[in-house]
Amino acid sequence: DCGDPANGSCYEAHGGPGCCDSECCEIVCAMDIYCCDVEWDTQCATRANYNCACPGLSCGDGEDLPDCDADGCPDQYEIAAGSSFDCNVNGIPDECELGDPDCNANGQDDRDEGLTFCPDDGPIPVDLIVVADPSSSSGGKFGNICEHVFRPAVARLQADFDVRAAWTSIMEASPNPPCLNFIIPEGTPVPVCHWVPDREIDDQEDWGDAAAAMTSPYGPMLLGSDPLNWAERDAVLIIIPASDEGPQDGGVGTEACTCQEDVNSALNLISQARLQNAQIIPMPTKNTPDCVYAPGATESLMNMIASRTAGSVVDARSWPDVLDNEQLSADLEVAIRASIEISPRLVCTNPCPADFNDDGHVDGGDLGPMLNSWGSCPDCPADFNGDGVVDGADLGPFLNDWGDCP
Repeated sequence: DCGDPANGSCYEAHGGPGCCDSECCEIVCAMDIYCCDVEWDTQCATRANYNCACPGLSCGDGEDLPDCDADGCPDQYEIAAGSSFDCNVNGIPDECELGDPDCNANGQDDRDEGLTFCPDDGPIPVDLIVVADPSSSSGGKFGNICEHVFRPAVARLQADFDVRAAWTSIMEASPNPPCLNFIIPEGTPVPVCHWVPDREIDDQEDWGDAAAAMTSPYGPMLLGSDPLNWAERDAVLIIIPASDEGPQDGGVGTEACTCQEDVNSALNLISQARLQNAQIIPMPTKNTPDCVYAPGATESLMNMIASRTAGSVVDARSWPDVLDNEQLSADLEVAIRASIEISPRLVCTNPCPADFNDDGHVDGGDLGPMLNSWGSCPDCPADFNGDGVVDGADLGPFLNDWGDCP
């Protein structure tokens, strides 16, 4: 009798009551859902918002309540259960607000106004900036990652891209990473959005704020007046925070993701990266708490930062015990190449839109597709004037491109 708290694990696992009979109990346990009231209700039971991820919600409740992430559990229940933070106490889970698309409140999506460029005929310029956690918990691992993982990956990338790479840290640590290029001084102002209070780097473990500062790396206190000639240039900008702790003031275990500090630091980093069209590739290392990074956990901070900045996570938690230098270096290279391919900074217009077959010429090979598109053709490449019809008005631009493409 799963309806009796003294009998059966199903009642306890699902927080009962609601398990009604043995048949219902079997279905509930198999599907991880609640049974409604005293009768089996298949419609209600197949709704995801009546499962154990949303404790306290009963059948028939919550259908009209806000659910910003559309996971079936209303926002207020996620906040009450502690599965979502609400640092600014506005009733909206913080993960639904991270990466606000209008950081400077000018009515434009930041991705649309962020830095963009089109490479010339040479290799794509790429700037890679590592933000290394200098704390004592890092031991000598970041020096080894720098020498045996990061540098080999950069060397391979340089065969295809114009790469500049820097290893940065908030302050010189002991042991000192051997390829540390720049120290970010404590007291460095952190760029913030209009709704974020002024911030500055006030702790050597503020990798979230340090990465946010590196989204604009050419300021006078950062890389703009350095001995390595990091002059400002048009380039894909990829920032790699490497840490085993929370993004604000360090912290391990349950202290690694304190609501006010760590989530706000992640929020601001995402917003600054979007505003600058930078990409973040976090690298969690051994002993990283699950709230900072856990595979498949979209709410973990590194996952949220990566997914909302067109980056990805390079999982170094098992290095060097299971994952060796060569494999981790290859994983990092793959992540960087993938980010370059989708970089929001790379925006080029086609100088020869009539070259449908991309052979560098507009000729008879393109005339066929042009004629095949004749007539009504919404969103058609041959509809040069965008009126939904391919006709004589489009033939003129086509013939103007005739010959070799620039």
